Amino acid sequence: MIGIGTLLAAFSVWFWWRERRRRSLIDSPRALGFLSISGVLAVIALQTGWITTEVGRQPWIAYEVMTVDEAVTTNSNVWITLTATIVVYSAMGIAAFAVIRSMSSRWRHGEADALPSPYSPEVVAR
Repeated sequence: MIGIGTLLAAFSVWFWWRERRRRSLIDSPRALGFLSISGVLAVIALQTGWITTEVGRQPWIAYEVMTVDEAVTTNSNVWITLTATIVVYSAMGIAAFAVIRSMSSRWRHGEADALPSPYSPEVVAR
């Protein structure tokens, strides 16, 4: 988890630095390949961190070195974190839905060709 997180953070800093110097990595096949797997790497890092936490906690309970009551957090602010997570993810879900709905309605009404796209080939006026 720590290695993947460090790798992703270092790549984002390197990518930002290259963009600021006007030497874009968008044309680099290696950079695009890494970008395509970075989402999967982030999920792997998240899951391995969770597994490490749970595997580290459970043997103590299984071998009766620690009780379940001792393993549970005593922090009273867990509800604040849970509420903030729910609010942030709900807002992101609503925003994604709104953007996709807007894009689909533009496509349906024939406005898609008028929208600029950074991935389309440049149109040369003749």
